[in-house]
Amino acid sequence: MASPLISFLADPTLESMRDAAAGVVAAARAPSTVVVLLAERGAPDLTELSQVLRGVPAPACGAMFPAVIHDGVVSDRGAVVLALESSRPPRLLTGIGAEGFELELSGSGTEGALVLVDGLTPRPAHFLAELYRCRGVGTHFFGGGAGSASLRPMPVLFTPEGVFQDAALLVEFEGSCTLGVAHGFELVKGPLLTTRTDGCVVEEINWRPAFDVYAEVLSDYCGVTVTRQDFGSTAQAFPLGLARENGDPVLRDPIALTDDGGLVCVGEVPEHASFGIYRGEPGTLTAAAGRAVDAGVGPGNAKIGFVADCISRSILLGDRFEEELEAIRSRFAVGLPGAPVIGALTLGEVSSVGDRYLEFLNKTCVVAALGDREPA
Repeated sequence: MASPLISFLADPTLESMRDAAAGVVAAARAPSTVVVLLAERGAPDLTELSQVLRGVPAPACGAMFPAVIHDGVVSDRGAVVLALESSRPPRLLTGIGAEGFELELSGSGTEGALVLVDGLTPRPAHFLAELYRCRGVGTHFFGGGAGSASLRPMPVLFTPEGVFQDAALLVEFEGSCTLGVAHGFELVKGPLLTTRTDGCVVEEINWRPAFDVYAEVLSDYCGVTVTRQDFGSTAQAFPLGLARENGDPVLRDPIALTDDGGLVCVGEVPEHASFGIYRGEPGTLTAAAGRAVDAGVGPGNAKIGFVADCISRSILLGDRFEEELEAIRSRFAVGLPGAPVIGALTLGEVSSVGDRYLEFLNKTCVVAALGDREPA
């Protein structure tokens, strides 16, 4: 079912994106913020796009991702243009990766908040901790990390003021919001201990070079040999899982090695943290995506499904990623029949479920069901 608050452009141009933004604003019944989810391939120049947003008759912002989701289908080319009911302009928060970053936000929180963050900023979890400190319990946060599939740092967030790197966008809205989160990875070996870390780099595990321990676990428990040369492709299936009390582990995706054998992850890993090494299989990942939808589609008047699904899940599943998408589509068809399903493949995911702490996740499927403002 098409929604007048959503427009999908298969081959976006600056002119068509301006017209689409104006169209969703005109269809909105209340003051709204325009959010653009832009796929990387074939994307127009982001600086020129930011200038086009100045002519949109409402506050506007957006981000570039490896791929976008529309009607439950993934496309590495195109743009989703969405109007979110909001009386507050979106907030651009810059310099979020700086050590000791502090955030000050005035006012109270809203029912829902979309967070788009530079997925390769060095301290995304610290930023989200600051956001939680300012807004606290009561707001349902969801969203994900923007960026290029090449994992090359670059400016990927845009507003009428320009294009930004090491930044985040906060879109607070008055509509209802329910969330579901799942990843489906299972424990191979743990607990282990991070005995030395530096932000996103795990330098030592159990007082030994991190790569040595990681490689031993994969060899002894999985029969898998990982070398420095093939680390990136092999490690996709074996994330680190940070232990959380009364909850699933928060995964960290190791994507590269340092010269000293440190594991470079997407998102910070605390020092002296208990963790395990996990493994993902197609069946458990697909089932987890369905569970996320079931949990996210709660009672209420939701009309739109939003999905932030990690780009590394699509790489790991390969040709079988369509099975995960079908699980998402089919469960939405049951819980929100006829509702449009939009979103993006992300570099890290953002979510708070119920009263749980706001987290930066990896290799996870985050689902939000969005509806109208509840009657006063």
